[in-house]
Amino acid sequence: MKQITQLLLLPLALAFIVSCTGSKPVAMVGEKKITKDDVALRLSMMKVFNPQMNEKVAMEQLIRSETLLQVLKSKGVEVKDQMVETEMSRLKGSSKNNPKLEALMKDYGSKRKFKDLYVVPTLVEGLAFREVFQKDATFHKDENEKMEKLLAAVKNNPSKLEEMAKQMGVALKKGVIKDKEGLTWDSTDRDVAHMPALPSGVGFGQFFKKMLLEKTPTGKVSDKVESIGQIMAVVRNDSSSKDSSKFTVAMVARKNFGDWFNQNSQSIKVNRLEEPNSNAQKPPMPAPKAN
Repeated sequence: MKQITQLLLLPLALAFIVSCTGSKPVAMVGEKKITKDDVALRLSMMKVFNPQMNEKVAMEQLIRSETLLQVLKSKGVEVKDQMVETEMSRLKGSSKNNPKLEALMKDYGSKRKFKDLYVVPTLVEGLAFREVFQKDATFHKDENEKMEKLLAAVKNNPSKLEEMAKQMGVALKKGVIKDKEGLTWDSTDRDVAHMPALPSGVGFGQFFKKMLLEKTPTGKVSDKVESIGQIMAVVRNDSSSKDSSKFTVAMVARKNFGDWFNQNSQSIKVNRLEEPNSNAQKPPMPAPKAN
């Protein structure tokens, strides 16, 4: 009887050991634990997109996500359940035209920790960029003050935009928006080679026209300094017609999201408890997003 009892208890003991090993924390972000199981599941999900993904990258992505979550909280931005559900719905909709995302949703979407390990990391990147980074007046103080000064100088005389921009060392770029081509930039301009890549195309053209040009009378400049991707800009509506809209943008590059993250994450304590397997691949930085 004793031998039978031991045989019955052995699988339970092994299961307990495996369970404890999987739930073992490999990193701490503040008081939040990131476990070995978390890293393993994140890794398997991300391999849908990148088969070369490794444990170290997966762990660093989860550390970054939790760090951003805590930075947002410190800035008064709460990630609510409804926001997570909205992001989940967005991903489901996007998956219809994205085979890899569709495969991810099919294989992992119903898992209990899918929202924590995939949806929330996706959500907090965009939320931190839009709601905190872009609106951080202190972080962007130097560039913002320069552009506010330019705006004040040309507000009542928009035709002087080129002259004043040149005096202040601010780059200029002309563009046009057409229904079929979308937004295109004048390729003859040579003074913006040092600037970040500028958004273009049909989708961004529609957004730019609706949010900026339609609110700016012909011949006038925008009411405020605008954020366009990685630049701060003063926009002048040069001409508008049914078929096309032409405009001029005076712009400066602002400090990037990575710099903002590094600065604001210093107050968040991160403790890596275990070194995962690695092939030296680093987690990619988020692509610049248009406002």
